[in-house]
Order: sequence, then C-alpha cells, then structure tokens
Amino acid sequence: MICLALADPHLTEHALNQKKKILERLLELERPDSSEFDRELAEVIIVPTSGSELHEFVDEQSYILFDALGWSQDDIIELRDTIGDLVDSPSYSRLKSQINGLQVTNVMAERNIRLVSDFIMKNHDEDKLQDSLQVVKKNRSEFPANMTKKAFA
Repeated sequence: MICLALADPHLTEHALNQKKKILERLLELERPDSSEFDRELAEVIIVPTSGSELHEFVDEQSYILFDALGWSQDDIIELRDTIGDLVDSPSYSRLKSQINGLQVTNVMAERNIRLVSDFIMKNHDEDKLQDSLQVVKKNRSEFPANMTKKAFA
C-alpha cells in the first residue's frame, strides 16, 4: 500500500524525493508472478518508527498495486524516470487517475452488516429479536468506544 503514496498530490522537494526512492526500491526487487503474492504477508502490519521513511517498507508485495492496475515493468521505469516532472508526466497522470478511481471497501463494516442481516433474517419472533438486541446493547455499553488492545491484556 506504500505505492499509493506515489499519487499523493504534494509536490514538495521532499515528497518528490520520497516518491523517487519508493520507485527505485521497487525496481531493485524482483517482480513476482501474480500467483506468488502472499495474501497473509500482505496483511502483516509493520509499525514505523520516528526515523522511518516510506521506501523502507517497499517489498515484493508492493507490486500488487501495479499488477492490479495493469502496469508493466517498463511503465514503472518510465514513471521513475519522469518523477521529477510530475505535472507534465503522462505516466504520473495515468497512475493518479487509476488510483483516484479505486473503490475502497471497509471489509469489517461489510462483515458486520452481513452478520446483523443474517441475524435479523433468522429471528422471526419479534420478542426474541428485541431481547437479543438489548443484550447486544448492554454488552456494547460495558466497553468504551475507544477500547485498545492493551485494555484486554
């Protein structure tokens, strides 16, 4: 997901240097076949430190975005070579429009909606449904909305 930062509209010198480093780091890595992407590895969360820079988090999995957008290795090289002239770069314009067109889905929200929908469809008795909803409301009120993992430990 670090590669999404490439479409960031900030054009400061520091931001341009970061984008160039991201692309250089990406091109140093061997591009895996689409079938070789590790879905579990892609879900690993890496916590940056105060001295971390974005390019340090680029790995082979970073190619997932470019594969999904249909970019070839030559397209990525062209983007890297024109990164200093983002305003007039056709490859940057292409990347930016593709990334801005991505649809974002909140998977957890979708799962919760499905869970509630399934629950309602299976409970045809209004009294049982109301009793269950009251239990859920009571349980949720016992936990603060900003609960952290540390509170459970």
